[in-house]
Amino acid sequence: MIGFIAAITTAVILVVMVQSDLPTVGDQIEKSIINEHPNLEGAIFSINTLQRQALNWLKDRFADKEDFSKREVLQLFCLVSLYYNTGGKAWTNQRKRLIDSTDECDWYGINCTADSEILELDLSNKNLVGVIPGEITGAMTKGNSLTSVPSNIER
Repeated sequence: MIGFIAAITTAVILVVMVQSDLPTVGDQIEKSIINEHPNLEGAIFSINTLQRQALNWLKDRFADKEDFSKREVLQLFCLVSLYYNTGGKAWTNQRKRLIDSTDECDWYGINCTADSEILELDLSNKNLVGVIPGEITGAMTKGNSLTSVPSNIER
C-alpha cells in the first residue's frame, strides 16, 4: 500500500512539474508581441512604461481564455498602446472606451470587417495628446488605414 501511495504521489508531482513548464497565456502574449515588435522588448519588460501597461492590460483581458488569435492580441496591443500614449482617459467621443469594452470594434472611430479586423481608425475629435506609438503606425501600414490624425499629435 505504501508503494502504491508513493507511486501516485510521484505521478502527481510529475504532472505538476510538466504543467508548470507549459507557457502561460501571459507568456504567449509577450512572445507574440515581441515577435512582431522586437524593438519593444526592453520597453515591455521595464516596469513603468506605457507598453508594459498595455501588456498588463492584455494579460488581464486574456487571463481566462485558453485560446486567442495572434491577430487579436497584436491588434489590441496596438490600440491599448495608442490609448495609453495619447491620454486615453481624457478622450472625447468615447461611445465605449477601449479599456472597458469587450469588443474593440465597438470603440468610437474604428471600422472593422465582419471578422473583427480593423480596417480604419479615425482619431479626429478625440482630444488626443501625446505621440502615436510606432506599433500602431506599423500595424496601420499593413493594408489598414489610419485616418484623421489631429495635427497636434506626433507620429
